[in-house]
Amino acid sequence: MKKYILPISIILLVGLAVFVSAYQLSGEEDNIVFEKSVEEGWNLLGGGVFSINPTSDSDIQKEDVLAVFFYDNVNKKYIRMHPNGNEAEFQAFASLVEDPAGELGSAAAWVYVKRNGMIKYTTDDFRKVDGRQLRQGWNFVTIDNSFGGYSVSQIKGTCEITKYARWGYNPTTSNDGNEWIVLNSIDEINKIQYSQGGSYIGEGNLFYVSNDCNLGYGNGGITNPPEFP
Repeated sequence: MKKYILPISIILLVGLAVFVSAYQLSGEEDNIVFEKSVEEGWNLLGGGVFSINPTSDSDIQKEDVLAVFFYDNVNKKYIRMHPNGNEAEFQAFASLVEDPAGELGSAAAWVYVKRNGMIKYTTDDFRKVDGRQLRQGWNFVTIDNSFGGYSVSQIKGTCEITKYARWGYNPTTSNDGNEWIVLNSIDEINKIQYSQGGSYIGEGNLFYVSNDCNLGYGNGGITNPPEFP
């Protein structure tokens, strides 16, 4: 991958121009296009900070995106990215992490849209699952096709994910709208399977971990070869 340095205003695209004076970020160029069905109200989208600049062929356009919030998992708080993004709070986060561009590009974010439709947008500085860092507490994880064909147990790397949540329709309740779907059993969480090309692509999942760790592909439960006789 090509190394480069560019202003945060470009990384966040023109919609977050409030950050133009903020920072120089370095990272690897890696663009992912996500296309997701969204509903009026809050949606948890992978690489969601980039949703404020939909592609020209997206049904949902910039004027339909009313708010975007990024979760700062260092200081444990939300940062408003759109409208009127909070430059000082984002700088405080960026100064504490090694790869702010990659963390911003790879995190899921809350996106509020004013109508139902399909949204299509391109991320920047996206990091695949292998080696993606999680911090103690809740982490907003973008689910992309690098999760496809694996269970949580196979991508958890050095992490022990003790709580899991996703925002969506829950068929086991009478609620017609989206709500939290939560798992607290490590065994059940480890069995979550991400199918190849599944509808999960482009959504955000919340992983709770007790210690800082890194996601990564495991050995699928295969142990070392037998010892010599």
